[in-house]
Amino acid sequence: MTAANDLVEALSKDRQYINDKLREQIYKCYWGYLMAVAMRYVDDRDLALMVVNDSFIKIFVSLPTFECADPSNFGRMLKGWMAKITARTALNELRTHKHASLQEPLP
Repeated sequence: MTAANDLVEALSKDRQYINDKLREQIYKCYWGYLMAVAMRYVDDRDLALMVVNDSFIKIFVSLPTFECADPSNFGRMLKGWMAKITARTALNELRTHKHASLQEPLP
């Protein structure tokens, strides 16, 4: 079994009590994938890194409430859910930067 499969198996059993070691494994396993998702939305690598880190915070906070209707596809649904959070975080960041760039300084 791969590390991703082990993580999926551990998460599918109990998401209520996730320890720091499991969080670190999730971060290491999915960081590259979520970075690629963020880079589709933002051009700046530093901004994408910030988006991914913000996304992981949201993911870890919301993980106990994640529901999977099809346990046989838990891994794919989890990955898609995480990608959706990352995409929405990137879009929110773009809106923030767009709003800030549209403001003109007062003379």
